[in-house]
Amino acid sequence: MNNNHLLLLALLGLTACGGGGGTAGTCAGTAEICAPSVTTAPPVALGTGDSSTAAQYAGAWDVTFSGSDFGTCSAVAVDATGAMSGKCSSSTLTSFNIAGTISATGDVSFVTGNGAATFTGKATSTTAADGTWSQPVNNASGIWNAVRK
Repeated sequence: MNNNHLLLLALLGLTACGGGGGTAGTCAGTAEICAPSVTTAPPVALGTGDSSTAAQYAGAWDVTFSGSDFGTCSAVAVDATGAMSGKCSSSTLTSFNIAGTISATGDVSFVTGNGAATFTGKATSTTAADGTWSQPVNNASGIWNAVRK
């Protein structure tokens, strides 16, 4: 076995046994190619509460907002994919719909039904989130908080 072969084996994480490449793993001959011994980590269970999925935020949430306008959103629904929807009311509007998303990493973004106001923020845990909102047309803005029921 020449140096080019040994270099290729080294790049692949393999060794040549008995052929001048040393031993790693188990070799039983003079010209075998051996893979190193490998220890694997135990499997990780996925599902609700796993930070790699938006399902950890699924459920009903109550949202309050304040600032230039104030109000509440009761029973905002978040599904296992992170899609959210609900109904809100404020000091200036009787009722309006919202729709948006929460990502697996907790980034929150939702808008009013007419798109006039945008809410952005971050989940601080699987049961709480907060952020800011703005409505540029009316030069309005403020903060919002959400708690999962």
